Amino acid sequence: MGENINQLLKWTTQLRNIDRNLNVVEMTSQKVTLLQFQLLHEIDQHTFDPGHFVERAGVSRSSISVRITNLMKRGWVTTAISEEDHRRHVLKLTEAGKEIHDDAMESVVNSIEMAYDGLQDIMSSQHVKDSAK
Repeated sequence: MGENINQLLKWTTQLRNIDRNLNVVEMTSQKVTLLQFQLLHEIDQHTFDPGHFVERAGVSRSSISVRITNLMKRGWVTTAISEEDHRRHVLKLTEAGKEIHDDAMESVVNSIEMAYDGLQDIMSSQHVKDSAK
């Protein structure tokens, strides 16, 4: 049992490190959270839908609202009238927001790839442990 708990604690530490590295994307000019990047990316791709985003990101609607407000205060996002339906407002990236998005892209991809590799390491060590039983 002691060996099992030690291995579980080791994996927990590895998972915390993976999570920590994913949560903040550091660039030369700014720090951006992964959630902020996800919002910027969906806004940039014109695919942002609050209801769907809440489901995918696993956060509350009010949390997303606060984050969008913060992105607006930082000057990265603005609202505009929809070209398809003039009664609707849509979110748009400002030039600064587009620059942050584009600058963060490579760092985000690298962070996700590193997280995936870390998870693969954990899973392969679990597989080795299961095979030894």
